[in-house]
Amino acid sequence: MLLAGIDDRVKAAAPSCGGVSDRKDDPLMRDTIGDDVYLKRITCPIVFLKPANDFHGNIEDLQTAVKEIQSRDWRVTCAAHHQHQDTAPYDVATQLWFDQYLKDTFAWPATPRTKLTLASGDGLPEFTVFPDPAREILAVDVFYTRHGNEQKAADRFWHFAAPQPDGERWTAKLPLHRVDQPLWVYANVYYRLDEPVSGAGYYYATYTADR
Repeated sequence: MLLAGIDDRVKAAAPSCGGVSDRKDDPLMRDTIGDDVYLKRITCPIVFLKPANDFHGNIEDLQTAVKEIQSRDWRVTCAAHHQHQDTAPYDVATQLWFDQYLKDTFAWPATPRTKLTLASGDGLPEFTVFPDPAREILAVDVFYTRHGNEQKAADRFWHFAAPQPDGERWTAKLPLHRVDQPLWVYANVYYRLDEPVSGAGYYYATYTADR
């Protein structure tokens, strides 16, 4: 992420884990290697690979990061229950991002629109996802947690909610038992790939992804 923010020869970027949360109050760091200093300089297309339980790049800081970058072409992948590594459907994002912007051999679906409704007819909050139908959708997963910033990211527990499809929307119920805790919720949309993609990912391990 730092390199993408300092060198305009970078034509596309896919930072993993870090790059969004280092915002310490130390003046020297703020003026030199603070993440926000570099995020504000990024103009190239960028996909953030951010495991939901990563200790180094907090998932909640993505909301700030994507507003700071100058590029309007960005995506995010967040593997639930993972810390500082990804599984194949998320890891493959790097290759597909470069396939699109460096080789023109792939077209990414748009970031899905979402809507959180806290007061629904049955009293349960609902999270609705409107995924881009540009590719065949295999599944939509919704994850939510009551663990806010006071909980270490690595220890945060994400509940799974299975959304029901209805035309172009997928809606998941979020059964909450208390209203005195924060609520974080996000969705993953899985698309079928035209053919499996193999590569080397975290810690040099090989993987093959079909989505």
